[in-house]
Amino acid sequence: MADEILENQTQDPGIQMYLDEIAELKKNTVSKELYEESQQREKELLRSIVEGKSFSTPVEDKPSRSEAEIIKDLNKDTSNLDHIKYVLELHEKRKEQGINDFAPIGRQISATDEDIRDAEAVEDFLKDLVETADGNTAVFNNEYQRRVKDIALPKRK
Repeated sequence: MADEILENQTQDPGIQMYLDEIAELKKNTVSKELYEESQQREKELLRSIVEGKSFSTPVEDKPSRSEAEIIKDLNKDTSNLDHIKYVLELHEKRKEQGINDFAPIGRQISATDEDIRDAEAVEDFLKDLVETADGNTAVFNNEYQRRVKDIALPKRK
């Protein structure tokens, strides 16, 4: 009986139009909490502008991957561009731990200031290549070949 009444009411074009309008409103609205949070951020921004202070919005970080996940990706058959992206990601992870894996390290070796500067230059170079490529593997390979110069190794005595 209730189903028949509901069916009869939804067949009425006025009611259907009303239900469609409610559905459209729901699709284009936000929750009260989100709205209030947005209003609060806007007030803080205005206050900081008036007072001449800086205002920063919280940035949501993407979830951090573990070293094992990055190494797993490094071991996959990927393009040169993706491989260097993984290397840089792993390098950043290790730098956070205080390890400079681009500089020479070992039991009987310690990095000099020059070694550290050279390691930073390599890091900057690789980051620049990735940025220049902008996701295009062919551009990355071309830039790498164009900018890296072969050097003659000294002959062994």
